[in-house]
Amino acid sequence: MTTNSNDDRETCCGDLSLEECHKAMEQLDELLDRDITPDDRIVLEKHLRLCDHCTEEYDLRSKAQEILRAKLCGDRCPDKLRASISALIHEECEGC
Repeated sequence: MTTNSNDDRETCCGDLSLEECHKAMEQLDELLDRDITPDDRIVLEKHLRLCDHCTEEYDLRSKAQEILRAKLCGDRCPDKLRASISALIHEECEGC
């Protein structure tokens, strides 16, 4: 963290303001969950290309999400149960 002598604002990586980094940090989970607008995605991905600190945080969160998904989604529903549920859904939806 440094202070930019031109305007006395705190900066993170190069000329990126801490405010930009805070906003990026708030949007990282949206990016990981693919729940971000296309325009915000473009801005955030540009920020990540310029900011090592935010990129490290993104990589950490991405890895944590990957580990959690592997642990929580590792067990599949048995095929017989899946077929029974599917049949019940189709029966219920016949009148729809």
